[in-house]
Amino acid sequence: MILGEKPSKDKVIGAVIAFIGLALITTNGRFELSAQFKGDIIALTSAFFWALYTVMDKKISEKYSALTVLSYVFLFASLEFMPFYLMSPHTSLLEFTPITWVSLGFLTICCSMIAFLVYNLSLDKLSASTAAMTIYITPLSGVFLGAILLGESFTVYTLLGSILIIGGLYKAESKSISTSRQSVPLDT
Repeated sequence: MILGEKPSKDKVIGAVIAFIGLALITTNGRFELSAQFKGDIIALTSAFFWALYTVMDKKISEKYSALTVLSYVFLFASLEFMPFYLMSPHTSLLEFTPITWVSLGFLTICCSMIAFLVYNLSLDKLSASTAAMTIYITPLSGVFLGAILLGESFTVYTLLGSILIIGGLYKAESKSISTSRQSVPLDT
């Protein structure tokens, strides 16, 4: 709404379906207030700020390159979090093992820099509402990798939630996929 984009009915329905799938995965089918509820509130707050980031990034990227925007985002985020790091108990950098440094490097380069750069570049080509739908891929990949690498349980709610997320994403983007296929000329 802020950017003047009008999401289609299919996109709204798809987002709702995907959100229900996310809720099933997150709660494992138990919708109750518990100690875990605080974590759910934090996750929902995070989703709100991700949406805000997407809208602001889309607006700013009209004027600046994705790399410029990303550089400033990382710079200011680092400066803003530094006081919290310094005030909290933490391990000295001198005590880090080589595997800790490799892990930090992987998180910094792959999970942060490359992931954000790809996302910011996608905002140059896609509407904010289409790019934002990719947020539903994160819990799916987490669930599947957790099951494969960590042996975490994969319940019927996880399966149903995964199916709903994939179905919701398909519903949200199915018309835009078929429209783009029709607009591409075929070689004869």
